[in-house]
Amino acid sequence: MCACKILIMSEALQLDTSPHVEIERGNIIIDHGEGLIGPNVKSIDGLEWQSPPAQDSLGADVFQTKSVRVGTREELAAALQFAREQKLLVRPAGALTSSKAFVSPPASFMKRFDKTGVMLLGFNPSGDFSKITVDEDRRLVRAGASVTLAEVAEAVRLATWDNDLKRPRLESLMTITTMDAMLVATALGSGGVADSSHSSTTLMRSAQWMDGRGRLHDEANRPSASYFDYSSFNEVHSGRIAKEMTGRGAPFGIGTEVVYKLGEAPVRRHQLIIPFRGSNEEVREKLQEFIVAANLADERVKGSRGVLYELKSLELMGIDAMEMAKDGMNGWTPEFEGEEPKAIIIVDVAEYQNGHELPDEFDSIGKIVELGLIPEEFFDEAVYIDSSKHKKLDAFRLQGPEHIRSVRKRKYSNAPTCSTDWAVYPGDERLVEWYFDRFFDLHDQIVPHADVRALYGHCLRRLDLHHRVVVSDRDAMAAHLARKIEFGHELVNRQVEGEWVRVRGEKVELPFGEHLACIGMRRGNQHGSTNVALLRELDPSGLFSSIAPERWGGRYDWR
Repeated sequence: MCACKILIMSEALQLDTSPHVEIERGNIIIDHGEGLIGPNVKSIDGLEWQSPPAQDSLGADVFQTKSVRVGTREELAAALQFAREQKLLVRPAGALTSSKAFVSPPASFMKRFDKTGVMLLGFNPSGDFSKITVDEDRRLVRAGASVTLAEVAEAVRLATWDNDLKRPRLESLMTITTMDAMLVATALGSGGVADSSHSSTTLMRSAQWMDGRGRLHDEANRPSASYFDYSSFNEVHSGRIAKEMTGRGAPFGIGTEVVYKLGEAPVRRHQLIIPFRGSNEEVREKLQEFIVAANLADERVKGSRGVLYELKSLELMGIDAMEMAKDGMNGWTPEFEGEEPKAIIIVDVAEYQNGHELPDEFDSIGKIVELGLIPEEFFDEAVYIDSSKHKKLDAFRLQGPEHIRSVRKRKYSNAPTCSTDWAVYPGDERLVEWYFDRFFDLHDQIVPHADVRALYGHCLRRLDLHHRVVVSDRDAMAAHLARKIEFGHELVNRQVEGEWVRVRGEKVELPFGEHLACIGMRRGNQHGSTNVALLRELDPSGLFSSIAPERWGGRYDWR
């Protein structure tokens, strides 16, 4: 049982979008989607964070000159007012999972913005931000800023449990690698893309957030149908900022509440591991073939009737990520017969009955292969994972990306690090082949110089590979960054031209304009004036100027 408050609604959640209706909610007045906070909290007395975190989740020092923790929207408004008066930068703490988000700002940056220090702002886990509301009829969940994704999943399970079915009716589709990350801080703060086939841009239905003036916004969102329908190079408009904040470091304000779409809970899940062996060239050729075939099959199967199978995730791990994960799991690793694979794809398939009674001898795995969700030529070597080991395998996969970050912090804290975060549509054979050629060319050139490395990625409905390296040789890293920027420019050109390519590089993990030439400058040149005008309106004091500044091409000073 989660510790948060769970409200199960019999009526639908109501999101008023009328421009002429004023709604009063306690001391908060929302008018035209924007509200002013009532005056009942006039100072931050009593809001001091008694034991603020000195380090983030990976052991890096957290820079802070003032630390507060808020439990209501009124307290949040008071904290922002104090920050304006004291000339403090504001950094929402979330679960402190970003590796570079909490570093000390350069003195030149502080002088430019006339700031005296940094306020670390956390959410009280027992305050108003701890509520979860489940609307089973409309398949929605509303969660506050201090709620974790794991708590949301458990709340949905409890709220929709059916004793006759002996399972929940609905499930949360928002999952992320760092499962303890606070929901709104994750969705509207420092990431937000789920590890599954869904993302915050396709699942979010509304969001509430507060800007730098202390004004509250309650914003409905019309989600993109596809991950690739939304471009990072779209012009920013007032009224769609909730979407803009998703996954970009929230330079506009602080999220307080979010509403997500829920999905039908499956009857059962099937997990299999597909091993890939041979030379590097053979492995990559097979990976391409598998990824394209599985994604095209999933699209065909989605529209089928009767018993339905759906791919929930295709997660790739290279041998180096597997070694990292093994170390993080104290030696546990999946077992394979014969030669150890150079790469694996972990396949997660959900099975839905859609009201059909299945015979006792029904061959689910055979049906999955028949539908092509696992191409037949790859099935012979597939390793089926018993349901009792699903959680163990999930933990193993998460250790691939997470443990390298921990190792870097412990052993290579001064060594430069680099990663990629760019995706293409995985059902297009032409795009996948081009992406693989460019990505692995980048990968192969830096591997001989890497102290630590890990290759992993997401392959369902978006092909999004990550190659994380720690390189002590600064000349080699400089050359690697130059090649990465070149690759990034190619992706940007394809995205601007309307291809199903997605560049996600404007993240809080790159503070103060570091390595901006690839993306930030391009966006700033294209829509800089509109973006800056909106920032000037919403955050005239520059409270959030240190959050995702790369988004604006390094042009931080909009006053």
